[in-house]
Amino acid sequence: ATMLPEQESDNFFLSLQQALTEDLTFGVKTYESERNNTFFSYPLGDVAPAAFDTSVNPADLDPAIREEYGLPDPDDFGSGDVYDYPAGAGFSYGVHPDYPGRTQEVEMSTWGIAPELTWNMTADWQLRGTLYYGKSDNENLQPESNSQRMAAAVASGQLDPLDVASADTAVIKDILNWETKKQTEHELFLIRAVADGPVMELPAGELRIAAGFEWAEDSVETRFGTGDIGSLSGKDYADASRDNTSLFAEALIPVLDSLDLSLSARYDDYSDFGDNTSPQVGFNYTPTDWMRIYGHWGESFNAPTTLDTLAFSTGRAANQTVQQIQDADVYGEWNGVGTYTIPTEGTAPGVLPQTAESWALGFDLEPLEGLLFKFNYYEIDFDDIIGGLAVPTEQIRLDFPDKFIWHPTAEEWAQYLTEIENPEAFDGIIDPADPNATLAYIFDRRVTNFGEAEMTGFDFGVSYYHDTNFGMMTYGITGNKQLKFDLSEGGVTSDQLEFNPDLTAQGMIGWSLNNIRAKVTVN
Repeated sequence: ATMLPEQESDNFFLSLQQALTEDLTFGVKTYESERNNTFFSYPLGDVAPAAFDTSVNPADLDPAIREEYGLPDPDDFGSGDVYDYPAGAGFSYGVHPDYPGRTQEVEMSTWGIAPELTWNMTADWQLRGTLYYGKSDNENLQPESNSQRMAAAVASGQLDPLDVASADTAVIKDILNWETKKQTEHELFLIRAVADGPVMELPAGELRIAAGFEWAEDSVETRFGTGDIGSLSGKDYADASRDNTSLFAEALIPVLDSLDLSLSARYDDYSDFGDNTSPQVGFNYTPTDWMRIYGHWGESFNAPTTLDTLAFSTGRAANQTVQQIQDADVYGEWNGVGTYTIPTEGTAPGVLPQTAESWALGFDLEPLEGLLFKFNYYEIDFDDIIGGLAVPTEQIRLDFPDKFIWHPTAEEWAQYLTEIENPEAFDGIIDPADPNATLAYIFDRRVTNFGEAEMTGFDFGVSYYHDTNFGMMTYGITGNKQLKFDLSEGGVTSDQLEFNPDLTAQGMIGWSLNNIRAKVTVN
């Protein structure tokens, strides 16, 4: 259940095509899908605050306190010893007979419809017009406990961390009347028209082109909050929308009987990112009937999603052990106070489109009937990669010190709360007047244009088929070998092949006889 949550899924799909006239065909595709994932989780729990003021100097502790809680006498400590106070009692609410068990729920529903008209204008020319409208709704619910209410109940004696089952049901339900919830709705409307056909006859064959345009309107609204169960329904949505107009064309040019050239370009005009043109050039050269040499060069462009443009950020508190904090403190910035860390997630303001330039060169050889060799070398330069940093490993902490804020001041903490959507999540955990009392550092792992990458490698394959008395036999090996994968983040370049496999391959044996086929593959 931890690795594969319970899932309930309902799906519907319909495709219809009807010839209206000899040259005009109408088609429509529509779908609807709903999915609900329920994640297994242990009963909610908390750590009750310490029963006495842990800010007191150990030498000034009341002897009665030391005796009650079994604390050592400070006079018995040496100068290099560390005096650790008990942080409080950890407990589970699940032992209470009226524990209102709840689980994390992730729900998604989406539907869309795409009617299309195909017109055979002449014997060789065709025009296709497509409309599309689709919508999706997503919801993520995370049950939680209210730490502030828990601490107040412990302080008033209504909740004994060592005897949770004896607490009044109303107290438990009040503490657990708390959740973090996110809802997102997305809509897309699109119009596309594409025409293709021959333009003229060249000595080596027909010059063909395909050209078209596309207009899309993309909108999203989302809201996020931490509070009483159902409180999100009273919160306003944050929303964003964009228009995108695209023009594209491709020409297939037979230069020689053995050489075809492909030229294409796409122009995009975004209402929020400006415009961009992406060219592509490719060729196929077939000097003999058993050899094909091919290649391409091109540029590509990918804008951030509409949701990314909202710069929607959230934070969450994670209580770490002293050892975990010390491991994170690679530059000696921790002052020994506060063990909460706060990862910040979502999207940072000002995310730009990501771009790439790539080229490839390859060949297919079939020296004998049934024997085929394939090889393709490629290089990719990837700029302004859209993404976020992973969980803070030691290398990330060393490479990106600017992503960490150690011991923020009251002013820095107040500014941070204005930049996230769920400041109420830290009520009772972080003191706005003295955040250092419980907070060690804030880690910014929001999505941004965080890096660049250079990748080179080659794809390969060999296969052979032949007839036998018991059917057709097929054998094959295909794979990819990465020669270079350098990732630059914040000016720091790392070799990703040190952490990832540089070779992947698949072997296959197949057999077929009449309408019966069987195949075994090994990855």
